[in-house]
Amino acid sequence: MFSKRLEKLSRKSRKRLSNLLIISGIIVIVFPLATEAYGYYKSVQLMKAWDKQAKSQTAEAIKIRNNQDRMVAAGQLPDEETILGGAAPGNGNKAKSPFPKTKIFIPKIGVNQVVMEGSSPAVLKNGPGHYTGMVNPGAKGNCGIAGHRVTYTHPFNRLDELSQGDVIILETVDYRYEYRVETVAVVDPKNVSTLRPTSDAKVTLTTCNPKYSAKTRLNVQGVLVDTKPLKTSIIRVVKRIFKEPQKKKKLVDNKPKTYAELAADLKAARKAVVEDPANIDSHLSRAQASLALSLYDEMLEAIRAAEFINPKSADIAAVKEGFAAKRKQLQDKVDASLKDVGAGGNMDPMVFLELGDIHMATGDYGSAVKVYDQLVKRMPHTVEAYCYRAAAYDRMGQDKLAIADYQQALVYDPGYQEALQAIERINNGGEDDSTASASNAGKEPVAKPGSVQTHSYRLRPQ
Repeated sequence: MFSKRLEKLSRKSRKRLSNLLIISGIIVIVFPLATEAYGYYKSVQLMKAWDKQAKSQTAEAIKIRNNQDRMVAAGQLPDEETILGGAAPGNGNKAKSPFPKTKIFIPKIGVNQVVMEGSSPAVLKNGPGHYTGMVNPGAKGNCGIAGHRVTYTHPFNRLDELSQGDVIILETVDYRYEYRVETVAVVDPKNVSTLRPTSDAKVTLTTCNPKYSAKTRLNVQGVLVDTKPLKTSIIRVVKRIFKEPQKKKKLVDNKPKTYAELAADLKAARKAVVEDPANIDSHLSRAQASLALSLYDEMLEAIRAAEFINPKSADIAAVKEGFAAKRKQLQDKVDASLKDVGAGGNMDPMVFLELGDIHMATGDYGSAVKVYDQLVKRMPHTVEAYCYRAAAYDRMGQDKLAIADYQQALVYDPGYQEALQAIERINNGGEDDSTASASNAGKEPVAKPGSVQTHSYRLRPQ
């Protein structure tokens, strides 16, 4: 009787034990998934908060700008120290700036998360955390960031895959900071040498090592190599308004101007760009004047600078439309000129040269060669036709063809310095190029059939 009771109790205990083990197993399996799901949820929420904050700051900048415009118009603009909250430089005891909303991107290992301030367990549950007291992203010194390896959002799960030269990007609302990995080291958890202040701008990422253990620490340190502004900050907007209270935004002006007026506009715009590189109006004025003067390289450079400040500017789009319209107009003139020549009419060589300039400025060297081919075919005594086609071949890396055209230009103008210098540069440009060009250098230029070497002329003044 006693043995039967004991056996019955034993069966109940085994059943309870088995249920307990099953429950424990489920917990072990579900817990990491639950923490990861929680971490993912928090990461998404933080990303939304970051985006909302960025939009809010932009809206606030516009609001401040409009308000300052009204104050300027009413003559009520306070001094600059008041505008900037009393943070005038040189008043001593400068406090550390608060940590800005920051994202971290590591393309090689797929990291794209928001960085929070602090490195406590509560903070790291939500994603990577910035060590309190260390410098902010982009600042001179050491910016330290910690992150989990296997739990919660595990941002640094694959941190050990980074090597020297890999990219780490920290992005705030206003700036994008690019770092390049310098060192990857496994150290004792008590070793904090890589978190000490540095003389240059660096970032240090830390996490536990190896995975599922805190026996050592994995440290990855990178150095700042590039800083790019994303949009004009509120302070810069207010400063600009304070310095130029009556300035109105210039719209694209289609009113015809003389060459002297356009040259004066370009000179003034160049000076304004140097004085205030963050002023988009200066870059737009430079682009408009350059377009009107057919300085297409400078126009495209000015457009790129303006897009850095505000890529959605309607004025930028207007200048681009003007550039596209001019290119189409020139192409139509070239096509019409070729038809006229075929019918026994005259051609305008300047149209060909200008269309070639546009192709060269936009990097379409193949199309430039085709335009210059037509000019060489119909005006074989023209020095520029050979030199410009040679320049296009040069950009395409076709040294033999480039040298042949430069030499042909020298047939019509033996003292043409541009051709002489280009041939010398290509010959000295590299072992393979010098070998190829040496064979051409020994050959005498051949005059085109029916031409005389002394019979030459320029389309453009030197």
